[in-house]
Amino acid sequence: MNVKNISIDGVSEGRNILYEEKAPFSSATQWIVILGGFILAMFYFLQFFFSLVDRSPGRETIRLMVVVLYSFIMWSFLGMKFRITDKSVEAVMPPFVYSIPLSEITGMRTIENIQWQAGWGLWVWGDRLAFISMHKDAVEVGKGKGFFKKVLLTTRDPEEFIDMVNRYTQNKIKFKKTGGKN
Repeated sequence: MNVKNISIDGVSEGRNILYEEKAPFSSATQWIVILGGFILAMFYFLQFFFSLVDRSPGRETIRLMVVVLYSFIMWSFLGMKFRITDKSVEAVMPPFVYSIPLSEITGMRTIENIQWQAGWGLWVWGDRLAFISMHKDAVEVGKGKGFFKKVLLTTRDPEEFIDMVNRYTQNKIKFKKTGGKN
């Protein structure tokens, strides 16, 4: 078992990271993000150097802030990852980390093909929190406590992720792999 101690985000400090994976992204998603950033950057560059639009200081600041905000959001989205520690299952979307203690997990199951209407990123639907990087099968983690009773994770291989949670917790807790519609 490959165990490493990571304390970069502060939340994992003192915990052993047993497994970590970067969230899967389709090539179309990556192109949309890159193209959007490129268009914003080019617009800012052209308006700054060629005065294609009004150059009042307030508007220039707003345009720069839009580029910075877009960059921050895309850094956060593309930095999404999921990890299993010796004490919890974690979803990371910088600068946020959502940790689900293993003792609070009531069950895990696979959800078939998240619909495109769900969008991408971090979503809140009532008592469900979703970390969506791609419209595909996902892991639904049921919780006994807390505001969110279900957490959706779009891992690379949902069934394998559930198996890893079972394996790394040394079968102290057995989670079933049951399919289902969201």
